[in-house]
Amino acid sequence: MNSHRFFSATAAFIQGTTWVAARALLFLFVRFSVQGKEHLAPLNGKAIIFASNHANEVDALLMRYALPLFSPWTPLFYPVREAPFYRNDHETFSWRRFIYGGTIFKLLGAFPIRSGRQNYAEALQEYVVLLEEKRSVCIFPEGRMTTTGAMGEAHGGVAYLAGKTGAAVVPVRIEGTYRLTAARFIFSRPSIRIRIGAPMYLTLPRDATDGSALALHCKKQAAQVLDRIKEM
Repeated sequence: MNSHRFFSATAAFIQGTTWVAARALLFLFVRFSVQGKEHLAPLNGKAIIFASNHANEVDALLMRYALPLFSPWTPLFYPVREAPFYRNDHETFSWRRFIYGGTIFKLLGAFPIRSGRQNYAEALQEYVVLLEEKRSVCIFPEGRMTTTGAMGEAHGGVAYLAGKTGAAVVPVRIEGTYRLTAARFIFSRPSIRIRIGAPMYLTLPRDATDGSALALHCKKQAAQVLDRIKEM
């Protein structure tokens, strides 16, 4: 628990202190816009699950910097894979695979989930606690970045977290980050748009227990979230 508090504090500090510099860079090098912030006003003081498409490693950071500096939904916390997932993907993460998923991620508010166990309660227990503490989470329902530019299949984690905690799911569509590189960022002044949608409320079956029926239910509801993102 002390470790949990420590990394929550570092996430708040790092995300807050880098906000001004990040927004300045976005102003200078990007045509950056955020639409739909009015959908957040009724959720003030409540935990939110921001559910976004995922086309680039910068998407998680952009979601935080799309929110005001002093926002009731910050710091944001991010479910990520355990370190071996990144270390085994040489092509996607290159040298970054040696630092992803470790302490640096935790300092930023990204705690690893215990994936591959077919058990939502065990895999996502840390994020259930965070949401019950009225902290907010940014999650990518696809589970990984797209390699084609098209959205992939939804995983059920977002639906389980929403149903278990009662937190609102706010769909987010990020456009303009697919194949975004440092060179394009600096020299091409790309257009990046973030669209925030109306909240969705998901439920679990009354007799929800970990197993194939629960997994199927969560995947169906997660697919609805991804469909909403596609429509935005």
